Amino acid sequence: MKSNCAVIGDGAWGTALSITLAHKGEKVNLWVRTEKEAEEISERRENVRFLPHFLLPPSVKVTHSLSEALDEVEVVIFAVPAQRLRQNVKLTKGYISHHPFIVSVIKGLELPRARRMSEILLEELGADFEDNISVLSGPTIASEVASGCPSVTMAASRDQATASELARRLSSPQLFVFPCSDVVGVELGGIIKHAVAIACGISDGFSLGNSTKVALITLGLQEMEKLGERMGADYQTFWGFSALGDMITTCFSNLSRNRYVGVELARGKSIRSIRRSIPHTAEGITAIIGAQKLACELQVDLPLTSQIDEVLQGKLSVRHALPSFFVFPPDDGWAKVGKIVEPAITIACGISDGLGWGSNTKAALITLGLQDMARLGEKMGVDHKTFFGFSALSEVITDCFSNLSHNRYVGVELAQGKSIEHIQELLPHITQEIAAITSAQRLAHTLKVDLPLTSQMLKVLEGKLSLRDAILDLLRRGPNLSPHSASCPALQCKS
Repeated sequence: MKSNCAVIGDGAWGTALSITLAHKGEKVNLWVRTEKEAEEISERRENVRFLPHFLLPPSVKVTHSLSEALDEVEVVIFAVPAQRLRQNVKLTKGYISHHPFIVSVIKGLELPRARRMSEILLEELGADFEDNISVLSGPTIASEVASGCPSVTMAASRDQATASELARRLSSPQLFVFPCSDVVGVELGGIIKHAVAIACGISDGFSLGNSTKVALITLGLQEMEKLGERMGADYQTFWGFSALGDMITTCFSNLSRNRYVGVELARGKSIRSIRRSIPHTAEGITAIIGAQKLACELQVDLPLTSQIDEVLQGKLSVRHALPSFFVFPPDDGWAKVGKIVEPAITIACGISDGLGWGSNTKAALITLGLQDMARLGEKMGVDHKTFFGFSALSEVITDCFSNLSHNRYVGVELAQGKSIEHIQELLPHITQEIAAITSAQRLAHTLKVDLPLTSQMLKVLEGKLSLRDAILDLLRRGPNLSPHSASCPALQCKS
């Protein structure tokens, strides 16, 4: 029987996608470069080198033959290193006689010209394929996706029908894919986050704490917006899953390769020895060089990206890589709105932790929670950019990842079967936090604004909704930033 999808590249992410698509009923051809690799993975039903401990379902066919891999498939997914995409497209395009969906899941730039992956696909495949090309990007640690942890990502295409259909085709019960029309913004989010994650790894290596990491994430968002503005991206894209969500995951997860690079640099390792120690391609290193080249060409100042670029090139000591101080204006709107929405976000993240889900899920919940704040704040006359600044990010991210957070503890205990009454007996002051969630929902009702995460957490606390259903329903609904849908780059998913 013909396969529905071809995945070109057997790295961790390509393998994880193959597993996920197969579990939802798709027949997948996973293409590898050599016959020996194909035989080894086929016999073991496991990609020992890049994604060990995860078995390939029977409906994943491993092959080194491009003609076999691409035979009348409906979706072609490129999951190869950025520097090899053009070469692989040249190899494959002779076998693509029809017009399938063409997808890049690569978060990088091609050197030396700093070309985005969608640009390479268009250059090599030609204008006839322009409406078929899309990119997939979001907070997706491969092993978490393969293990079934709920995760979200964006499918971006210039063609709205392509984005919506691809989101429908790739979505599964655990991987929620949402359509988007901002290809440049989605790609830039996955590119700039590399520098931020390495900087956060350096911060962790020097034990500088979560406040420093949140400051670095805030700077990263600012750099995305500055570069994105010059390149025609929608700034709201950077407040969604493919930018902010992806940054949170890669900056906090112990499974993040970029964060690992930063930690090892702080420990005194050379970049050469670090690259040798990683079995996977260190995509972030070349992406940072490309991002800095783009910034120079467009005359955009990206201080953080520039600093990390100099560290990687050996021009700057790692001890001088991070800014010596951070200056952010006070966010009065945070005190006005954020304090009554933040408890719901932290409890949701605690539930996710208690259920054993990974950083992909938490990053998505934090992003959705901040969007709740922005929607409520906008109705109350507060600039929604406030809620993607340092004060809001610091409070929310720190609480969601801290073992000392009482609200996170509430979520963890709920996930472990404790009743809210029992938790309140242990921590009487939690009653005030729960009252804040109730107040936020009442205010939202009065102002006629939808706060999905806040509403779901209130239902959980009232015993009206199961924990697992509450989280999965939130992820299934996806981004909902602006009360005016026309201003949001995300399209309505037709799944």
